[in-house]
Amino acid sequence: MRPVSEATNRVVDQNCSKKYIALGRIARQWADIMGADMAAIAQPAKLIYAKRPGKDTPEAVLEISTTSVHATTLHYRKDLILEKINRLFGEGWITGIKFTARPAASSKGALRRKVPPQPLPPSKKSRSGGRAGRA
Repeated sequence: MRPVSEATNRVVDQNCSKKYIALGRIARQWADIMGADMAAIAQPAKLIYAKRPGKDTPEAVLEISTTSVHATTLHYRKDLILEKINRLFGEGWITGIKFTARPAASSKGALRRKVPPQPLPPSKKSRSGGRAGRA
């Protein structure tokens, strides 16, 4: 009998370490890849490795998290982003890019903000036709 921790460490090392190291490398150089303005609106979320039939090496797809508004703009820059990543890290390392939408931070705050009701001025109270102005 061996402790489960030995098997767990071996499985994690074989399956996860390379993926997270690679994502960390991308995250560290994200501003160089995207430019400062685009790096603020989109972040690398995860790497998805998929082994395709008939190919020796797995294909790597980078998932980029951004708002739905910016996803359209970034979609048109997809080839340029791929080119920059592969220039920095080696040709053909990332084979595709996928954009995932997340809620915009400003729209969330706008939905929650409530304006307190303002009292009617006395001039409008008398014109409203209600019984509140009568004694």
